[in-house]
Amino acid sequence: MTSPLSMMDRFIARSAFLKVANAYDEASKINATRIAIGAIMFWRTALIVIATYYYHPTDATEAQITTKFLIGCGMLGMLAMYTAGFCTPLTGLLLIATYPYFDARLLTGTLGTNVASLCLVTLLLLNAGIRYSVDAYLLERRGAIGALWRGMYGIVGSPNANQITRIYFLAFTAYAVISFGALAYHINDEYWREGRTVGIMLTNAYLSRFYEVFRTIESTAPTFYRFATAVCVAGQSVFQIAMLPLMFLVWGRRFVVAWGIVFFTVSLVGLQLSYLPYLELVLWAVIFARMRPQSITNLGRIQGQQPRIVTAYTGAIAIAFALFLVIWFAPGGRAWSGNAWDRPQRALAWMGLDAPQVFNEADLRMGEKWPVIYRVDASGNRALVPLTGEDGERLAYHKNDLLYFGNSLRWHRRMIASDPELYNKPGETGFEQIREVCYYDYVREQFAEPMQYEVRIYENHSARPHVAVEDRYIAQEILTFSVDIATDRTYYGD
Repeated sequence: MTSPLSMMDRFIARSAFLKVANAYDEASKINATRIAIGAIMFWRTALIVIATYYYHPTDATEAQITTKFLIGCGMLGMLAMYTAGFCTPLTGLLLIATYPYFDARLLTGTLGTNVASLCLVTLLLLNAGIRYSVDAYLLERRGAIGALWRGMYGIVGSPNANQITRIYFLAFTAYAVISFGALAYHINDEYWREGRTVGIMLTNAYLSRFYEVFRTIESTAPTFYRFATAVCVAGQSVFQIAMLPLMFLVWGRRFVVAWGIVFFTVSLVGLQLSYLPYLELVLWAVIFARMRPQSITNLGRIQGQQPRIVTAYTGAIAIAFALFLVIWFAPGGRAWSGNAWDRPQRALAWMGLDAPQVFNEADLRMGEKWPVIYRVDASGNRALVPLTGEDGERLAYHKNDLLYFGNSLRWHRRMIASDPELYNKPGETGFEQIREVCYYDYVREQFAEPMQYEVRIYENHSARPHVAVEDRYIAQEILTFSVDIATDRTYYGD
């Protein structure tokens, strides 16, 4: 009977997927990847932790250290150890187990969290940490310390070239499955089926950094713009649905690699999707970049260890992928409402296998309503709070995921189907979200005197392709209210 590993090896051998020639030659890349992933996650987490210190105070004058702040500090400590390469297998395992909880607790979870989990699992199986690390020094020590560290790394062992290829292929397959799950939502979305998603996304001030450029192109060359963005939707659909089949052709592999790099770069530069595109670019590099042969032979004293966990994983992951597909496309699959698939779904999502519902109607319509907040001092001087601008564009505060995904994005999503006046009434969710931003600004800027914040809500029709271009982006003020910070009063209405 043919084993799953043999079947996988045959699949890889017959495909155009790049194979690893020498395990030694991959050591530098794998451990440079570990440093890059750790540094990206550390920087993103540090911004969240700093914001948490101001965002969750108990009063208006002195920020109190909260449980969330302490959890964030714990994450920073583990990420620092992981990046420096101290107890790397252990800290990597702890990050896999706890980082999704950190994001869930602070409401900052994104697709980036799923890709981060995928990267961490991949690096754990590759036994990252044996180079460019504190562990590399300790592995060569004699006595109890050296023996302890070699035992820790010996649990996974040193994968050979064939096993490293399998792990790269499994990481790629995981990303392909996630992308296929996302496409399953796209095909049910009218914007995507009509080929309009990319065009609307790029002219959306809330989503695109260069919205003004694309609005100009749309207005001056509408036919070209419509055609070009439809081609982008078609190309992205092929990329998401056919990643694995394309691996059987050299030109198919080149298309997947090139399209992925372009897609991730556009996401990074134009769409500002937090740390997700950074992680995707690093993941693509570790999967598809191959090291030139060199004389790296310092895998040291753990070279002879049998990679038992890697061997077990390659069989288990195939079952997980099959389970993921069955669960996700079962009736009521994604509705985590206590159905039979609830726990398996959550377990798979924790490991990064989650079908993201992104850039469909809900995302595209987020830019149709937005708040513009001004702080007004006792002398009547007004200053713009750097949350959103007058066109609805994201400003500096959105660089922090606590304010972006934990606050602003949730406000924008709820405003799609909510009555603005009711949702932003004192005591309601929308008003409290705005108040939290004002509170954050007040404490962060270290104001000592009471401050009034003037909030103006605007609306346009940016996600309505059948509205004339000259009317689509006209902003109309639909609501005004005020928030007082450092007093017991709040004012509503105009």
